Amino acid sequence: MRGASLAAVACSFLLISCGDSTGLEPLPATYVLVSVNGESLPYYIHSITEIDSTSVEIAVAALTFRINSDETCSWSITWRETRNGIVEMNPLTAACTWSVSSASFTLMFPGQRWSGSVSGNSLTLVIDGRSWLLERQ
Repeated sequence: MRGASLAAVACSFLLISCGDSTGLEPLPATYVLVSVNGESLPYYIHSITEIDSTSVEIAVAALTFRINSDETCSWSITWRETRNGIVEMNPLTAACTWSVSSASFTLMFPGQRWSGSVSGNSLTLVIDGRSWLLERQ
């Protein structure tokens, strides 16, 4: 009986001091995008030639993702738009919430839900069929 009580205390201590097994602990944590589908940044999302021969490329230049312990998060992304050789950087920030079950991670924005996984210092999100790899900083 005493051995079981000591084991329970030891398990409680480990959970408190080390966090859970999701890989997200300790929080808050910041993750930075390193690749999309295995390709380094900038990652080209879209490239078209419009009817008037305007060439447009849209690329992800940077993404920082902050996860807080209260299941809120925020992210900032910089899109690089090149239109006929003229480059314009377009920053965007958004608030979000997150949940985790085992090593499955879900990121929720109004009207959108992205899933992924956590492994060590890596967070992988699947967004529009693309694999976005973020590394903990």
